[in-house]
Amino acid sequence: MNEALPDDFDVIIIGTGLPAAVVSGALSRVDKKVLHLDRNDYYGGSWSSFNIKSVETFLQNPYDSAEYLNKDGEETSNIEVSEDEEFVPILQNKNFITKAEYSCYLKRSEKNEEPAQSSSPCVDTCQSDVVEQSCASKPDDSLKSGETPISEEVQKREESPKVENCNDPATQGDGDSVEKEKELTQELDKAKTKEKVDVSEVVKPRFPLSEDFYKQWRHYNLDLSPKVMFSRGLLVELLIQSNVSRYLEFRNVTRTLTFLDGSKELQRVPCSRADVFSSKFVSVVEKRILMRLFTLCANYKDHEQEYQNFREKTFIEFLASRRLSLKAQHFVLYSIAMVSETTSTLDGLAATHKFLHSLGRYGNSAFLWPSYGVGEIPQAFCRFSAVFGGTFCLRRYAVGFIKDKTTGRCTAIVDNTGQKIRCGTLILDDLNLPHGANTTSTSSVDRAIYVIDSTVSKSDAEQEVSLVTIPPMCDNPAVRLIEAGPLCCVCPKNNYYCTKKNCEKQPKKLPFKKNVKNCLNLDETNIKPEVGGEDSQSRKPVILWSCHFTMTDTNTDNSTLPPNVITLQGPRMDLGFDRAMNEAREVFLRICPGEDFLPRAPDPEEIVFDEGYNTENNDTISPTPEDGGGDYVEEEEEDLNEPAAE
Repeated sequence: MNEALPDDFDVIIIGTGLPAAVVSGALSRVDKKVLHLDRNDYYGGSWSSFNIKSVETFLQNPYDSAEYLNKDGEETSNIEVSEDEEFVPILQNKNFITKAEYSCYLKRSEKNEEPAQSSSPCVDTCQSDVVEQSCASKPDDSLKSGETPISEEVQKREESPKVENCNDPATQGDGDSVEKEKELTQELDKAKTKEKVDVSEVVKPRFPLSEDFYKQWRHYNLDLSPKVMFSRGLLVELLIQSNVSRYLEFRNVTRTLTFLDGSKELQRVPCSRADVFSSKFVSVVEKRILMRLFTLCANYKDHEQEYQNFREKTFIEFLASRRLSLKAQHFVLYSIAMVSETTSTLDGLAATHKFLHSLGRYGNSAFLWPSYGVGEIPQAFCRFSAVFGGTFCLRRYAVGFIKDKTTGRCTAIVDNTGQKIRCGTLILDDLNLPHGANTTSTSSVDRAIYVIDSTVSKSDAEQEVSLVTIPPMCDNPAVRLIEAGPLCCVCPKNNYYCTKKNCEKQPKKLPFKKNVKNCLNLDETNIKPEVGGEDSQSRKPVILWSCHFTMTDTNTDNSTLPPNVITLQGPRMDLGFDRAMNEAREVFLRICPGEDFLPRAPDPEEIVFDEGYNTENNDTISPTPEDGGGDYVEEEEEDLNEPAAE
């Protein structure tokens, strides 16, 4: 889009990540003139959701090739500025995605040629025949392609003479022989048909071919930054308060699972009162102790005497002092509070309180999952901003901003078409960094996305949304997985979408997939199961497609930037959205102190149009008498009410 834009805005926002989208909606809601640009052709930035083809394309080249600095850091773009102005380039954050690779483990059709090896740093192993179509009984190797194996009895019958002409004089004298030949031929045809049906049932592949898998690429919505929403978290409250929730759909995270050390199966975590008393993995004594602990954590601020001696100690020490067994400590620490062993007691109590406070608001769950993926949330706030006058342009971005040397403030941006656009405030998301700014890498998290053929843990309910927590084992860091099925609109039927991230920083390079393969039934190297040879309720789910990458969060020191230039942070390792919502609120109040942050927007049916608005044709407004458009019609209505003249 190279059309000229208006040349003056109150606020210009670069990037459509979640905090930027929330700020955009909040500013537009209070009648600020907002311009929102993004160099991509999709919304969300580092919070986006992709289909299969899009995520493969993104991982191959997550950054644009356009550069505006040479190797020495000198400006190379032809930007005209005055003597008292300075041009500051805006560059992409190229540490955002690293170590990216993706693989498809499905077999290709023999008719298709093998694709050329990709020259990109990503590894595309679609050409490797990892999955083979197997069956319980294999046909004879001597058969030619396209032939159907038949039994020995049928082959013997085929060797018997066939009746070619029943009117032949040599056979007319023997009527019984002719009838026998007819019956034999009919039996032979029935036997062949039966053999064909049986073989088709046996050799039917359990896995699709690679071509069939990619035909459904539009049905996937895979998150770069998967998160869940606490039912009483800041994001849910903000969606309800602003009425942005009308643009979204949600599903409950129906179960929380964990992997206990020494156990071969995932165990369901008892979270609520009903779960605690119905759990088979907790004894009667442990159930009572757990309920007393939950009661304390739900109102821990009113019972400081209970943990006064543990303020300077870890949460795991506090749990041990409550006479909880190791199994119960595991449930509370990793699956309810979702903290590490080094977390302080106060932080652990606050995390447990947050979980219990969200429990039961929407069913027997503490979390919600956005249908179609996390990428729908920034899109919803961008739509909200556009409804209230925000201007959005995709595939358009700022190459830099103009800084006034006298005041030290940003006065305008220069977009990729060369247009200068004035602004009062400039906001940059985590993917756009001003040249020369003081930036530091705050954290690095390994992420993986798996498409599997069945759920990681069987249950009576179908297509549940699961949150799986795996504690650190040996040298492997803690891992958290989110699994969603077709009802969440993230994958097609008979597939499941499972995303994984490490919950802790890795002090050294570790086998990336070892911590998953050792703890879950996810084995991407042994995907040649025999059809019918393993119980469908106990067999391992098979990885059909996967991708792995490292996401690095950067923090920019705003004190080194002009006072009206603000940078936002990325998704980080948080499970929820509270940090991003707090950041968006702080930025909004910095620009509009004293204003309401995202007040409720009216529903369409609540909007009352001005007098004279023609609802049948929104492009025209009927003129009123004050505008010289004629008289009102009340007089005609009064005439109609008068009695008719005789």
